[in-house]
Amino acid sequence: MLAHRFVHLRVGCSVAAFLRNFQTGEAALEAWKLHYVQLTPLLNEIEGFSPFMLVMFNNLQRDSKYGLVFRVAVGALLSTIDATTDLYTLYTYWTSGFRGERAKRASLEQDSSNGNSRNSCRRPDPLLN
Repeated sequence: MLAHRFVHLRVGCSVAAFLRNFQTGEAALEAWKLHYVQLTPLLNEIEGFSPFMLVMFNNLQRDSKYGLVFRVAVGALLSTIDATTDLYTLYTYWTSGFRGERAKRASLEQDSSNGNSRNSCRRPDPLLN
């Protein structure tokens, strides 16, 4: 009984895969029906079941496109915000003068505080503290 239950789960869960592979709900439904032959009696003998499933497939196909558009739009917005904050950070460092020689000094000072500096007799830079 348990194995029979999982077969039904697999049939139902495979709808998403068929919708991804076909452009229309009708084509996805036809492929789904051909792939799972146990659906043939349901779709052919029960009146109204095939049109009902076609409406379901079409609605799922439509909704999945809107979901894709939403995910792409949110991803683009987050990427733009990330790029903007990166540019702002670079601009802030550039205008504050924290570049070039001072950046090297800061790196050396950090190493000397860990005991890894080659020249530990160096005086600390007052601008970095």
